[in-house]
Amino acid sequence: MDDRIRNAIARIDVGEKRSTGFLVGDGLLLTAMHAVGDRKTGALNTEPIRLTFPGGEATATVRAEFFDAVADWALLDCEQPAGVEPLPLAELERSDAEWETFGFPEANPFGMVQRGNVRNRGGELGGAPAYQLYSEEAAAGGGAPVPGLSGGPLIVDG
Repeated sequence: MDDRIRNAIARIDVGEKRSTGFLVGDGLLLTAMHAVGDRKTGALNTEPIRLTFPGGEATATVRAEFFDAVADWALLDCEQPAGVEPLPLAELERSDAEWETFGFPEANPFGMVQRGNVRNRGGELGGAPAYQLYSEEAAAGGGAPVPGLSGGPLIVDG
């Protein structure tokens, strides 16, 4: 994975919960809402949010008005590591696209690359739009456990 991309991805620790997030703007990190809150109640965690980037550690807070429990996303304010560029956002136009990501799943909480393809860009899960993804690593052998990968970027064509 390209260093420019990897440097913008952080491990998120909130209490005992581990997940992934990535810079999308100056001092702004995007992640899954369930990484920093409870999707069923819509409540945000009150514990400190710790971020670990390749270049160092930082803290973060949820922008209280910028999260969606149904669509499962949250925007965090954070200390941005020097020299790290945010990743651009784009809408995925097609299914069958090859993708890669980096995150901190149970299979390797220190971080790993996963790759696969988009089976359906027009899926739905729990009333929210969702991509149906296939991961080679998650499907290998007995399957690599993926909890902790939530909130990571879906990188297509760099």
